[in-house]
Amino acid sequence: MYQPNPKSLGRLGSITQSLASATLVPNNFSTRPKFLARLPTGQLYFDSALELDTDGWPLGGRMGDPDWQVQTRVKTQ
Repeated sequence: MYQPNPKSLGRLGSITQSLASATLVPNNFSTRPKFLARLPTGQLYFDSALELDTDGWPLGGRMGDPDWQVQTRVKTQ
């Protein structure tokens, strides 16, 4: 049975009570989330690692993204 990280419990509040009756959501993500489910009240609960896509990084660096595309940058000036 899924258990959220104990450090997150204070931020999750009453959601933790709904996790036991949540319905798992099938997915085919390349990096599988730890837990992806629909709570009984309809919200999605998603627990996964944070991954950043740095396309368009304005400073000209790839930041570790092999598919980096500068043309996707939003110009702010």
